[in-house]
Parts: sequence; structure tokens; C-alpha cells
Amino acid sequence: MSQNFTIYRPSHSGIACDFETTQTEGDMASLLSPNDLDGIIEWYLDANSGYTVDINDFEIPGATLTVIDPSATHQFTGTLPQPILGVVFDQVNATRIKISIYLHPINNGTLSIAGTVFTMPSTNVTAILQIDGCAYPVHEGEHLSLVNTDEDNVDVTVVIESDFIKTLSQENRGNGIIDIIGTVPADRAGEKLFSYTLTPKTGKRFVSAPALSISTDDNYTTSSTVKDDSGNIISTTINIFKKA
Repeated sequence: MSQNFTIYRPSHSGIACDFETTQTEGDMASLLSPNDLDGIIEWYLDANSGYTVDINDFEIPGATLTVIDPSATHQFTGTLPQPILGVVFDQVNATRIKISIYLHPINNGTLSIAGTVFTMPSTNVTAILQIDGCAYPVHEGEHLSLVNTDEDNVDVTVVIESDFIKTLSQENRGNGIIDIIGTVPADRAGEKLFSYTLTPKTGKRFVSAPALSISTDDNYTTSSTVKDDSGNIISTTINIFKKA
């Protein structure tokens, strides 16, 4: 089981894979009567502190997925360990997924789980339900506006680091303004996010190395210059980091 999330049954001790209950032979699963065997067994999948969970990152291997709502409800049926008829994942919030295990059929216009109502036999019943998935570090929002105040004389190039290419994007708003927008995992503090390179246009040169002023406490920069054989600065690259 991943160290970044925990699966457990509310109001019961122990994690989900240790869950057991005592039933009498002939007890039948029910969706209505609190005195009968539970027709729905509910587990919670909770992210550890500093992590987040999403139903799209979890699956039951071999089962048939029906997406009821892409970001809110997923239903699994088909190849499941007996006597489980179906499993439903509901996204409660960014750190919790509710897992409902059905031992009773249901067709309520949203869910469609078929099969025979589970009846407790004379022998013990064991069902091992495999759930695969990952919790991910909480992402922090990032929005930087980079302003080239001398667009007529200076060209700029922004290169986002490969580790962040899926979560950060750049948008050229014109008038020398480039926005960097997206998210950065909280555990990636101290890493370089992107570089900002300034190059004088043809026939121009820098009198001194240009600088980038950061108006937020969330980031810091380092810089380097490239000179030609005459000692003229032909480019300056400023690296932007996420501050720890």
C-alpha cells in the first residue's frame, strides 16, 4: 500500500485490507435495513498530509470502468472478486475518495450494477479487492508576468524545464509581456522552473548585463552571461527557481 494515502473503513479500526465482519448463515445483503448485512461497504481513501488524490489516478485491475462523471464518479463492474458486484469511486474533495463496494445490485438511473444479492453461506468468505493508484504532492499555483521593457532592441526566449512542461505554460500577451502560468508540486521547491534569455537584436549590444526584478517572495533567480571575442555581452540567461 502506498505511503502517500490510506484506505480505511469509517468507524472501524484498522486499514481496509484488515477489515472483517461476523455474519450468520443466511444473512442477506440489503440497501435499506440497518439490521441486515451491508449491501454497501464504504471505505475512505485519504491522502497523507501534503498530498492530493484524484479518482482518475486510481483503478481496479481487470474491472470494467464506466465513467459516470469524469471528475466525480467512476463505476467498476465485470471482473471483480466474488461476492463483489460493483465498486464506485466518488471524489469527495482533493484529499478524499469514497469507495463504495456493492454486494447488492442497484439501478438508480445513475449507477447500474447487476447481479445476485449476496447471501452469507455456511463457510467464511474472503474477498481481496486490489486498488491501484497514486497520490501526488499538492501543487501550488504559479503566475509570473515577465516584462521586456526594451522590445525594440532586445529579443527574449523562455524555456520551461522538462520536469514542469506539463504543468507550466507560457503565453505571449504582446507589448513585451510573457505570462508563465500553471502549478508546481509543493515538494519541488528549490528547483529551476524555467529560463529567460535576453539577446540584443542585430547591430545592438548590451552596455551592461540586463537583470530581472522579481516582485514576489515565492521565487528567486540566478543569471549568467555570454560574451563574444571582444568582450561584448551577447546574451544573458536568467534562471527562475521556486523558493523553498
